[in-house]
Amino acid sequence: MNAIESPIPKEPLVIFFYSPFKGTVMEHAVNNVLTSYTTTPKKIGLIFYRPYSKTKKPFNLPEFQGRELKLRTNSFY
Repeated sequence: MNAIESPIPKEPLVIFFYSPFKGTVMEHAVNNVLTSYTTTPKKIGLIFYRPYSKTKKPFNLPEFQGRELKLRTNSFY
């Protein structure tokens, strides 16, 4: 499904992004989440894994409350 046109459910939800997009596509996807929240307020958990720092830009908006967790690469082996 097209991430820009994908509908956001009206119910509380968790969204998991695993390094999905860059630039404009990511900005549109995040704006869809924000628009959905504005029109139908609900709890939204957004989990975002990003190995590239440029993809973090849309999450620097004041509308987001969050915290960044860092994984230790050697903890799983």
